[in-house]
Amino acid sequence: MTETNYTMEQIANQSSIEKVVIPPFPVIDRDPSHSLTTSSFRASDYLRAITIPTALTTAYYFATYRHKPTTAVWAAIAFPLSYLSQYDIVQQRLRGYRMNKVECAKHNIEYKYTVDLHH
Repeated sequence: MTETNYTMEQIANQSSIEKVVIPPFPVIDRDPSHSLTTSSFRASDYLRAITIPTALTTAYYFATYRHKPTTAVWAAIAFPLSYLSQYDIVQQRLRGYRMNKVECAKHNIEYKYTVDLHH
C-alpha cells in the first residue's frame, strides 16, 4: 500500500459538488429549528394546509360514491402531507429560497435580493 497526500486543490477538483446555490433572498436561519419554523407559519400557510386536503378529500368522497372507510384513509394521508408540505415551504422562506419579506421584518433583517434574479 502506498500513502497519498492530497492537496486542497486536488480534493476540491475531485469534489462531487457541481454547483453551489446561493439563496436569492436574505437568510433568516440556515437550519431553522422546529419552533422557529412553526412560529413562522402565516395565516395563509395554515389556510393552504387545511383547504387543499379538504377540497381533495371532498372530491375523493364524491368520486368514490361516498365510500367512508377509504375516504377516512385518504384524509389521514392528505392532511399530514399537506401540513408537511407547508412546513417545507416555511423552511424555504427562512433559508432564503422563497420570498421572505414578512419574515425579514419580523426578525429585523434588511430585505434585499442577494443575487440578480433577472439574468
